[in-house]
Amino acid sequence: MPASAATNLVKNGSFETNTGPGKIFDGYPDKTVANWSFTRPSPNEGFAGIQTYAQGLANATNGINWWGVKPAFQNGNGFVDSPDGGYFFSNDSDPRYTVRMTQTITGLTVGDKYDLGFFHAYGQEACSGCDGASYGAWSVNFGSENFNTGYTSVPDHGFRGWYTAAHTFTATAETQILQFAALGPVGGPPMALLDGIILTAQNEPPAPPAATPGPLPLLGLGASFAWSGRLRKRINQGGKA
Repeated sequence: MPASAATNLVKNGSFETNTGPGKIFDGYPDKTVANWSFTRPSPNEGFAGIQTYAQGLANATNGINWWGVKPAFQNGNGFVDSPDGGYFFSNDSDPRYTVRMTQTITGLTVGDKYDLGFFHAYGQEACSGCDGASYGAWSVNFGSENFNTGYTSVPDHGFRGWYTAAHTFTATAETQILQFAALGPVGGPPMALLDGIILTAQNEPPAPPAATPGPLPLLGLGASFAWSGRLRKRINQGGKA
């Protein structure tokens, strides 16, 4: 029996709808990402942004510079593009500058289970004085539940990822806030990267027998992201494969 291409409850989970590459809070002007809200860590400005891999390599924007790319910072540390392609979100893991990113999810059924999945990676901003080994993680809140990826160690000027993460939440309300925040040490500055966020209901009805096969639902922590980027793009748009 063909499986359905489950509807992604997260809107713009790949960050493709935005006002262009750059920093979320930086005054050039500040960049915005459709369907997502950002909160800076008062009294600090916060340090986060969106960009594509190609833009990061070219240092073509007022975005974040990375060790491993850009002339004078090319050190062969393995900095690579997100498996989701296109834009990705990056956030300073230093708690003094971490920007909290949220989206309101509606239409939930209390007691039902929902599977969250995303890609994540860790690096370091390339700048004078941006040195030293670090570590990072992503903390996710959905309603009253919390999940974190566990810390990933990053060597001096290094890069680690991309990894896949998955977790199953149980809804306690019809509307809940989905929040992402980076975790890491003071200084560095350590950077956490994020892309390809999906949230699907486990109890979504299967497609009719004549439907084209699509990706199976996530099965919880450690589930595989074996489907192609093209299929996941269609999921993000709420369509069928």
